[in-house]
Amino acid sequence: MSAQSYQLHEINDGIPYSANPNPFSINSQGKIVIQTYPDSGPQLAYLFEDGVTAQIAGQPNDQFFGINNSGTLVGYGDNGGFVQSSSGVQTLIQNPAGDLPFPSNISNSGVVVGTVFPSSGDFYGFTWKNGQFTPHVLPGTYGSLNGVNSSGTLVGTYYAPDDFSQYYGFIERNGVVSPLVIANCINPTPITINDRGVIVGSANQSAFPHTIGFVRNPSGSTTLIDYASSAPQTMPGPSGPMPLLWYSNDTIVYSVNNRGQIVGRFRGTYSDGVNHVSVIIPFIGDPVQHP
Repeated sequence: MSAQSYQLHEINDGIPYSANPNPFSINSQGKIVIQTYPDSGPQLAYLFEDGVTAQIAGQPNDQFFGINNSGTLVGYGDNGGFVQSSSGVQTLIQNPAGDLPFPSNISNSGVVVGTVFPSSGDFYGFTWKNGQFTPHVLPGTYGSLNGVNSSGTLVGTYYAPDDFSQYYGFIERNGVVSPLVIANCINPTPITINDRGVIVGSANQSAFPHTIGFVRNPSGSTTLIDYASSAPQTMPGPSGPMPLLWYSNDTIVYSVNNRGQIVGRFRGTYSDGVNHVSVIIPFIGDPVQHP
């Protein structure tokens, strides 16, 4: 299978760049969870669907990170990690060890994955479903679980205990762990895996300290995603247009649905040599069908 190509464009959600919108998840109905991180003010979350942006109802200070095809959401609030049904009912994710779990994704079969950052000791991944909490630790390492699909295939990252300078991506199928390698890149971070086994995430290019997104097919063929060429090439500035600095930007792909659509964010720096601004741009990518 050859690498897939994508038509990338900005998500026209009406959320200002100043809110730093991050599209963390997209389901197969095209519903996109967008979490904002403004420099000041509340960090609100939105659901974007069919051109309409609506704030997600939750508790004060809730943040939302994932959505599945049933419309079930996962997030984190003042009381810890939670699952929120499509009707708005929240269920806390309880960790018997006491430390609060930080959920990152939910599969279409209702399995939640995430990371626990204990008050002492190394952080570790977990899975949760219907009240059953299971720690996930790769022997001799510490790391996180980032994504899971309906077949139970997991993706995540880990550090070697004696080396903080670099981390590694992995895929776990039926208890068998395999490394996830992106050619000419280091620090691969797989974030989501769909039910077809397509994995998306980000990595650092080895030849240049530049974060780039990726889409990896089950065959291993990989498409690198760099939104810089699709982003606005200038931004308005106090003294006129400020051009995009080619050497100061990065791209992350956060999610892929079962239709192959991807969502992510681009961070670009624009400068005229005196004034500068860093901008977060949310984007969506539609797979291009080749004859």
